[in-house]
Order: sequence, then structure tokens, then C-alpha cells
Amino acid sequence: GAKVSVLLRGWNGRLEVDEGEARRADEVVAERCLLVNGQETDADGRWYFPLTSPDHPLGVLVVEGVAKGEPPGEVRELFATLSGNIGLAVEREAHKSAAESERLSRTLLNHVSHELRTPLTTIKGSVSALLETQTPAATEEVAFRVALLTETLAAADKLNDVVENLLAISRLEAGALRPHPEATELMELFGAARDSLRGELG
Repeated sequence: GAKVSVLLRGWNGRLEVDEGEARRADEVVAERCLLVNGQETDADGRWYFPLTSPDHPLGVLVVEGVAKGEPPGEVRELFATLSGNIGLAVEREAHKSAAESERLSRTLLNHVSHELRTPLTTIKGSVSALLETQTPAATEEVAFRVALLTETLAAADKLNDVVENLLAISRLEAGALRPHPEATELMELFGAARDSLRGELG
């Protein structure tokens, strides 16, 4: 015959209480129960139990209509166990949702990376062919076209690097890549980094 409400912690760390629940709970007491992660009783005889999880309380279980005053030890243990089980169930569902969201994100990232690769290859091939077929005539128009094509090729190379990095991230997360540590000459590494940024630095 008890009336039970479950108040969950919102994104801001406070309890999310709708109008129906507000009439059956003292928000100040409920917030205190969440804050101290311990059982509380309000002036109207309602009992408050935190929905516990390994990290932090996820909300509060509010019980009314059983008895006035402090709950007897056996009843307290029953509701404490119940609130703990609800807390674990809520956390498990949240983790399942997060894992599914992460899986979908990885799938989308992988798909987009592969889709970008094809047009990028076409762009690079076309621009390279245009640059190779330019005549050496030293007109301003030709020089302007060569400059534009060179800039386009550099941008395509940069975008291609981004796509390759995205694909590498996908393979790393999937466990398909394994690191192979080896000794590296630091000055060579710095030189390679400087050369790759030569355009921006210029």
C-alpha cells in the first residue's frame, strides 16, 4: 500500500522533480538525501533512500504511506536494498546506452572516412594531371592557374591526412592496430613536423 516515487539526478547534479512528484516529496529533504548519500525522513513521515551506485548516488527513492516516524530496522534494510538495486539497474542502462552510442559513432566515423576517400582520390588525381600538362609559357594567367592548382593539391593532401587519421583511429579503437615502439632520432622527428607545417609557418 505504499506510494513510491523515484527522483533521478539531472545533468546539473540536481534532482529532476515534476509537478506530480513534487506533491509527494519534500525537495529540500530529497536533495539532502542525495547530497549526504544517506537515509532521511521528513516532517510528513515520508522516507528517502538514495539510489546508490559505485560512483555516486543517481537519485532518491521516496516512500510514503507505510508508517510515521523512522522506519523500523527490518523495513529500512528492505528499502535500502531495493533502492540500491534500482540504482544499479539505472546505471547499467545508462552504460548500455553510452556503449551503443559510442559504437554507432565509431561506425559512422568509419563510413564517413571511407566515403571521403574516393572523391579525394579523384580530386588529387585530376589536379596532379592538370599541373603536369601545364605549358611552361610564362603568362600571368598560367602562373595564376598553377598557383591555384598547387594550393588545391596541398589542401587535398591535408584533407587526405585527416581522413587517414580518422581511419587509423577507427582501426585503433577496433584493436586492429598494435603499436610497435622503436628508437627515434628526435631531431629527425622535429624536422619532419616542421616540414609538414612549412606552408602554415610561411
